[in-house]
Amino acid sequence: AEVVDTAGMFSSSALTEANQRLEEVKRKSGKELVIETIEEVGQADANALAIEKAKARKVNGVYVLISKKDRKLKIEIGNKTKQVFGDFERDTLRSKITEEFKVKNFDGGLNSSVDYFAGVMDAAVANKNTSNHNYPQKSEFPIRSNQSTGGIPWMTIIIFAVLAFIAFKVITSLMAS
Repeated sequence: AEVVDTAGMFSSSALTEANQRLEEVKRKSGKELVIETIEEVGQADANALAIEKAKARKVNGVYVLISKKDRKLKIEIGNKTKQVFGDFERDTLRSKITEEFKVKNFDGGLNSSVDYFAGVMDAAVANKNTSNHNYPQKSEFPIRSNQSTGGIPWMTIIIFAVLAFIAFKVITSLMAS
């Protein structure tokens, strides 16, 4: 879990603070956020480059690629991490970064995104520790129960109706003979 600031977008104090916070999150949750800045994507496909870099780093969590000159932001999420950090969280992370970057507050975007990631992972760990569900669990959504909520399920009614109809036909045909 680290910030790799090749493009020199962040102050050294923001980098130190972010890296310490990300290390703490990784220690608690096992998940990491890697934010990498580069000068430019150029002719490369930004999506493919982000996936390639995330795989090369073997990121267990979320990988963010920021291209300074191209103003591109790509976020890749590991398959298992998507259970706690899905599309909604990805979009929120993107907005945390872009809101601050638009006003040239790069350190603010870094801090805001790291804080958000940490909050989501802290909630996932807390949910893991307070429930019987397998980690990672998406804490923002209600957990569906396999238990019946009472009443007779529709499929049971349909099956019963079909069987009653067949029994009725058999009885009427026996009485007619």
